[in-house]
Amino acid sequence: MNWFDQYKIDFGFTSNYKVAKATKITPSSLTRLSNSKDWRNVKIGTVILLAKAAHKSLDDFVDYLAKQEKPSTN
Repeated sequence: MNWFDQYKIDFGFTSNYKVAKATKITPSSLTRLSNSKDWRNVKIGTVILLAKAAHKSLDDFVDYLAKQEKPSTN
């Protein structure tokens, strides 16, 4: 599961449609997020919209994302 799928679960979004409604991010952009492996490659404007939809400050949201990362087993 990637970071965006975990975001949807953690903040109660059951579909990309619901995220799109809450954030005003286009469905095609959300599909790209669903396929992205690293949240650090997401534009800051998109991260801000996701944070607002989750009712988090930007700092708290970045902390949340950082905690989702799994330590490397190598």
